[in-house]
Amino acid sequence: MQIGDVSYFAPNIPFEALDVSGDQLPDQILARFEGYYLQPADLCIQTDHAFAAGLLAVACIDAASHFAHGANRAKRLVGRDFKTYARTRLSSFRKPNDAALLYDEYRNGLVHEARLKNGCQFSLNIGNTLNTTGQS
Repeated sequence: MQIGDVSYFAPNIPFEALDVSGDQLPDQILARFEGYYLQPADLCIQTDHAFAAGLLAVACIDAASHFAHGANRAKRLVGRDFKTYARTRLSSFRKPNDAALLYDEYRNGLVHEARLKNGCQFSLNIGNTLNTTGQS
C-alpha cells in the first residue's frame, strides 16, 4: 500500500524498514497478515459481510502458503503450496479432499471468477469452519 511517497509492507511498516534477513521479519509478516487481511476480515464478519470476509481469508491463506512453502523457489506452485498449507496448518482442512475443496471451489472461484463454485457458500450461522453436508 502506498500513502503519499511511502510504500508499506504492513500497516506502519514501510518497505524500507523491512528486516528481510533479521529477527523482526516474522513479526513484520504477522503485522501484514493481521493488518491487511485478518483485521479487515473480522470487521466484515462483524457487519455480516461473510463473502468479503471469506475472500480476505483465502487471500491470507494464499499469501501465508507462499511464505511457508514457496518463497525460496524460482517457480510458484500455487495449488500445491495452498493445499499443503491448508492440510498442515489449518485443522479444519487436514483431509486432502477438504484442502482441495478450499483451494478449488473457494480460493479459485473467488480469485478468478468472483464467486464460490459448485454450491459452496459462506455462512455466519454455523459453529464450525467447514460443513460438507450435501457434498458428494
